[in-house]
Amino acid sequence: GAHIRMGAADVVPVVSLVPGPEALQLCVDGVGELARRLAADLGLPIFLYEHSAIRPEHRGLPRCRRGGYEALAERMGADSEPSGLPDLGPRIWSESVAKAGASVLGVRDLLVAMNFTLDSRDENKAQEIAWNNASHSVPTPENLSPKSADHPSERSVNSRVASSKRRLTL
Repeated sequence: GAHIRMGAADVVPVVSLVPGPEALQLCVDGVGELARRLAADLGLPIFLYEHSAIRPEHRGLPRCRRGGYEALAERMGADSEPSGLPDLGPRIWSESVAKAGASVLGVRDLLVAMNFTLDSRDENKAQEIAWNNASHSVPTPENLSPKSADHPSERSVNSRVASSKRRLTL
């Protein structure tokens, strides 16, 4: 699938592969330090999301990415709302920000993302398959079987795997 992008180093997700709150906190601390250095040393606007969020409105990635790179100048303008501003780094649009854009960093749960090419032009069927599989299970050939038109349609299926709820075996 296509995603909105924010800058040269768009999203930097970190996933703790060690269970437990101590390991999660170590990751959050590490991401916080990296974010502070990127903001200070490189002058990058940084949004912190998921477990690293320091503002509730930035917990979700879509909220941080709202409008993508094209909306950053407006979001960082003189009349901008505080909720749209980066957590760290420059908060005013500049030539420097225009060159690199912004980055979103955070500790998140494991995300398994898969792309499938369907032998169909039926966008509704592709969306239905993605919806039925997203956040529920890993798709199998059985639930991807419908084939109708002559051209493939590609859709993403994302499935979050919370370490405390599910185990993913590869």
